[in-house]
Amino acid sequence: MRRRVLAPFAGILLLGLMPGAALAGGGGDQGSAGHSGGYCGPKTFAQTVTTGVAGKLDAVDLYLYDAVGNDLQVTIAPLYRGGGLPTGPALAVSSSVTVQKENWYHFTFLAPYSFLVGGKFAIVFSMTGKGSCASGAGADPYPGGTAMQLGSTWTVLLSGWDFAFATWVTPGTAPTAVPVPTPTAAPIPTPAPVATPAPTQKAVPAATAKPVATAKPVATASPVASGSNAAADTTAPAPTPTDTAPTPTDTAPPTASASASPTAQPDPPSGDSGGPPILLIIGGIVTLAAVLGGGIGLGLLLARRQQGTPPAG
Repeated sequence: MRRRVLAPFAGILLLGLMPGAALAGGGGDQGSAGHSGGYCGPKTFAQTVTTGVAGKLDAVDLYLYDAVGNDLQVTIAPLYRGGGLPTGPALAVSSSVTVQKENWYHFTFLAPYSFLVGGKFAIVFSMTGKGSCASGAGADPYPGGTAMQLGSTWTVLLSGWDFAFATWVTPGTAPTAVPVPTPTAAPIPTPAPVATPAPTQKAVPAATAKPVATAKPVATASPVASGSNAAADTTAPAPTPTDTAPTPTDTAPPTASASASPTAQPDPPSGDSGGPPILLIIGGIVTLAAVLGGGIGLGLLLARRQQGTPPAG
């Protein structure tokens, strides 16, 4: 009886959710209505999907039943591009729905996620007990994806088998990629012109006039009176200072020539004839002759010895 009641509903859903069909203006995007069998928990299952409408994924439908009655949440997971398996953190999480009798259940996402046309994702849900089951059908009713179960890793349930599901999308402009700003080279600051300091003119020292050497006055010796024992007065008269500064000239100062002073002739001592004593002269001659005679005799003696002649007795 329950199968007969659900049959018309399943037929209507099948018309609106053909595999790969897209409904404009909002509503169902992808889906599979067949539910001739099912898989039960406790297990975690997934149905992979390929989007047909660009927009926000608002909700999904699943054909489920739970003999006990449990709350169930659905998450949307990205697919690993290399193998098409669910991976990574959830892109969207639905509100919690209590699943009891066999029926279609609607799960609305708290924060819809936007997809481009051809985007791939997985509807992931966990059946917590043996009485919790998800229905589907074989013979590949949905070629855009497949049913999977999670053990130590994700594996395909049965080749060509899909869960009964439907996706609800609000069509919209495809998400615009955030433009990556082109790094702009920072402007090179123009250095401020540096003021060139004016050259400092060095003060030219004024030419210092060389003082002309003034010839020292030559002291004029006072003539000494002949026959006087008084000392000559050699004190030079002090030069008379003048008020006029010496005028600098470029020529060498004239050399002062000293005047020869007359030299006083000493008086010969009184009582002396002016000649040396005669006895001293005679003594000197005798001494010189003795020295010369001794030297000549010594030379002859040395010459005879060298010739081998014995000296005479």
